Amino acid sequence: MTQKTARTQQLDKPARWTQELDDEFVAYYVEIAGRAHDVASGGKCLKNAGWQAILAKLDGRGNIVDINQLKNRWKRLKEDYVDYAWLVKKFSGDGLQGIDDAKWAELDEGRKHKYSRFRFTPFRHYSVLDGIVGDSMANCEYMRSAAGMRLCNEYANSSVLQSNVSASDESLDHNQEGTVPETMTAAPA
Repeated sequence: MTQKTARTQQLDKPARWTQELDDEFVAYYVEIAGRAHDVASGGKCLKNAGWQAILAKLDGRGNIVDINQLKNRWKRLKEDYVDYAWLVKKFSGDGLQGIDDAKWAELDEGRKHKYSRFRFTPFRHYSVLDGIVGDSMANCEYMRSAAGMRLCNEYANSSVLQSNVSASDESLDHNQEGTVPETMTAAPA
């Protein structure tokens, strides 16, 4: 019988995503997506170097040791975004709290990922993913635009992220003013 390497043993274990890791992952994705050289042609995804940079920043926490785990999580977050965006659009006048049990059951019928997962808790990363995967992000220009930079700065400085990333963690590369450095500034108009 052959011995498994430590890396192979880690790959055999599933990733353990927590809310804190999700918050960091999304923040790192926003940071990396702001760098044109890390965005793939067409602007819909990161290049392998971008995924590797995120993987390095997560440093194996949550047994996240492979870029495929990151890609799968990103795909799942995008699916959550699409589902939540549909709910918001469909029930924009009434709000999700106004939907009764029967309607939730009807919405969830035959679905693997139930809409009711958003019944009491909104999708945490909706506004950020709206800027990244929404219509305005089709060519990845959004993150390099002034509006995208504002969103990136707001998210990077938000209490959501700050409560999960220690002040000593310089992995977001913020300058002293708490804004994203020039490497992520908007492209000239």
